Amino acid sequence: MDILKSALASDALHHAYLLSPASREDVFAFIETGLGMPMRGNPDVHIFERDTFTIDDARVLKERENRAPLSGTKKVFIVSFSFIQTEAQNALLKVLEEPSESTHFFFFTPSPEQLLGTVRSRVMDVSVSGGVSKMFADVPAFLAMSPAKRIEFLASLIEEKDRIGAIQFLNELETELAERKEKIDTHDLSIFSHIRRARSYLSDRAPSVKILLEHIALTTPRI
Repeated sequence: MDILKSALASDALHHAYLLSPASREDVFAFIETGLGMPMRGNPDVHIFERDTFTIDDARVLKERENRAPLSGTKKVFIVSFSFIQTEAQNALLKVLEEPSESTHFFFFTPSPEQLLGTVRSRVMDVSVSGGVSKMFADVPAFLAMSPAKRIEFLASLIEEKDRIGAIQFLNELETELAERKEKIDTHDLSIFSHIRRARSYLSDRAPSVKILLEHIALTTPRI
């Protein structure tokens, strides 16, 4: 990838990158040719490929990150996932804040929107993200709907059990509510906890998208 090559040439390679899964082969080639680190049989190349990246995975990664390189001067972590638990993201924060010298992380996910803002602020985001769907653009309208209309609004996500779409929707809803926070009654501010909890459950192995989204539809205050 040109952005990685340019950063390396100018001695400005970031310690952590967020990338699209489509760029995996290009990144692997960069690691081999640019960093001079063979991908196969290299004890300093650590690969995590998960459907859901869990808190246990984060602990293993942290333990390996603390080790010194075995065959060279650098360590590389390849982390691919469809979903990542909130607890796992929080566990990675310390590593991303204070990485070991000459350690580089490459995170691949089809849904970068699920990452916490605190995590995204500590990585270089070069992922290719699609446009915001009409559903997400209509979040302000969702806030004015009755509970029944909200459930109709979310029907496609519920019927397709679309976890990624549900997480993206919750992110957009949380952002919209934060912008209108001063209009929310004090007793309704618990909606932020409900959203965080639902997003965390959506990262589990077999969440009920229907139950979680219907709960959000019923508990979100009308604004």
